[in-house]
Amino acid sequence: MNKIILLIIGLLFSLDSIAQEITIGTTADVKLPPNAEKIDKQSMIARSGRLYGNSQLQHWSKTDNLYKLDDITLSIWDVHHAKDDTRTLDDIKIQMLGLFENDKSIKVSDATIKKVKNHWFLIIKYQKGEPFYVWFISDPKNFKSLNGLMEFKKEDQGKAEAKLNEILNNSFFR
Repeated sequence: MNKIILLIIGLLFSLDSIAQEITIGTTADVKLPPNAEKIDKQSMIARSGRLYGNSQLQHWSKTDNLYKLDDITLSIWDVHHAKDDTRTLDDIKIQMLGLFENDKSIKVSDATIKKVKNHWFLIIKYQKGEPFYVWFISDPKNFKSLNGLMEFKKEDQGKAEAKLNEILNNSFFR
């Protein structure tokens, strides 16, 4: 009986360690979902072109932190804010919605600020063309923020939201 309990405990710990932990600049360590597969920018552009014909990721991705999560593509990066940048997430939300409003091809479905563990995030969900997107930014701590963009098809929206929650709950800020 004791051997079975030890075996189960060992199995649970080994399953937890399957997820990849990545470092995002000097901002955070993020434990990605176990199915995350690192891809390069050319693969991301080809993949998005094949799935959608066009992609916002190629314009937003300023990073090598690109991942395929089944049918979802994730780009994640950090931003260093100027010392005189005192914008709050509410200010950033107003700015981003203003930018999106100027592009009539973008349809925003939701823009919320929510607390995950001890950190606040602005999450904007939108569609541009066929693909759907979720963009997120953390509240700037020490003038740094964690940013990400997920691209997916409409039918994968529930899966994308679950992956986003998993990523945000497994982000450890420095």
